[in-house]
Amino acid sequence: MTKIICELGINHFGSIKICKKLINNAILANAWGIKFQYRNLKSYFKLVKKNGEIGKEIIDAELKKNYLTPKNIINLSNY
Repeated sequence: MTKIICELGINHFGSIKICKKLINNAILANAWGIKFQYRNLKSYFKLVKKNGEIGKEIIDAELKKNYLTPKNIINLSNY
């Protein structure tokens, strides 16, 4: 059996309202589940600073703009 899993990655721009729209669309599409992308920003920035990374400024800005707190993700999971 094939299962469709929708992903909430950087497509919500950090907006709970957009997340809920995406969840509603996943329900309408009969998705089996939803996957949230999450990065611990403190750990991520510490690791990148230590190891360096090409394009770091672009990635950093995207992560900050699209960040959801663990509490947000739990609330959205219960939504």
